[in-house]
Amino acid sequence: MSLETIETQLTQSDRLEETEWSFTALRNHARADDFEDIVDDVYVLELPEEGTVAMPESLGETAQAELGGGSGVVVTFNPEIAEQFPSIRLLLPGDPLFEALVREAAPAEVDNVEFVCGQRGESGSSVSRSSQVAEAKQAAVVEPAVTSEGVKNLLGGPNSISNINDAEQAVLNWLSQIRISN
Repeated sequence: MSLETIETQLTQSDRLEETEWSFTALRNHARADDFEDIVDDVYVLELPEEGTVAMPESLGETAQAELGGGSGVVVTFNPEIAEQFPSIRLLLPGDPLFEALVREAAPAEVDNVEFVCGQRGESGSSVSRSSQVAEAKQAAVVEPAVTSEGVKNLLGGPNSISNINDAEQAVLNWLSQIRISN
């Protein structure tokens, strides 16, 4: 999945908006003219009332202090911007804030997509299907598969999501490559 897809999925998530998380593009911020070079790739993330995010005690003249206004966190999905402006938080897997956003944005059950889950044990491989995210997390390997051709290109870009049969075959192939350690 591309960084652009991750950015789009989170910044335009209805589920996040419903739970009072909101992304405001820097281009819509009162100080946008001061940051022309990065306005398209930076956001002020407003947290729900009860939400807190660990921040440095001394913000000084940082992007967080200048743009966050005390109620938001200045974030980007672009590693180059985070490198250029270290006080802008890079939202990628591994960051606790990113993980919290994904947990909030991800539904417990997914429509039009099934997870083909594979396990390998001493008695062989097993493959199952589930629309439950929690069940998919328990599998050794998982391949998402569409149950409707209308959502095959859900992620955008050149790659589409596999159909059920292709996903099952991919999982079985991966499982055949896993060695069981004694």
